[in-house]
Amino acid sequence: MLSIRSLCATLFLAALAAATQCEVGRSGIYSPASNATLTLGQPFNLTFCSGAYFKTHTIDIDVVVYPCTTSPCGSFTGGEEAVHALAPEDSYGYHTNVTLYAIDGSQRTGQWAIGVLDHTSGYYTAGDVYEYFVPVRFVPGSDSKKRGY
Repeated sequence: MLSIRSLCATLFLAALAAATQCEVGRSGIYSPASNATLTLGQPFNLTFCSGAYFKTHTIDIDVVVYPCTTSPCGSFTGGEEAVHALAPEDSYGYHTNVTLYAIDGSQRTGQWAIGVLDHTSGYYTAGDVYEYFVPVRFVPGSDSKKRGY
């Protein structure tokens, strides 16, 4: 039979296992994987670990999508914001599902990138933004829903 202390410890460890499992020194976009094929209209998992460390902290992130105009895909120069000011799930990690749709009058299929803009603050810093990106390929989905502007 479990004691209250053992039960609390077990629940705490289960909660940690459900978190993003990010740790200092392991930063970047962990999902989707590089060159993953994503279907428009279907959600994909975004898991990101901030590069913040003990003297800084991550405040929130913005998730952007932009076309790859060079090969290999270059860093963020401009694009569409898909998620704004997402709060961290734990000290360094973020996890969410994102659904992107075709845009009226624009192509979104082919080689694109998912970018993360990590807003940090801390020791000797205020409002620093760090950029991460992963190239992906979008394919049309069976859902014909389009987002118009």
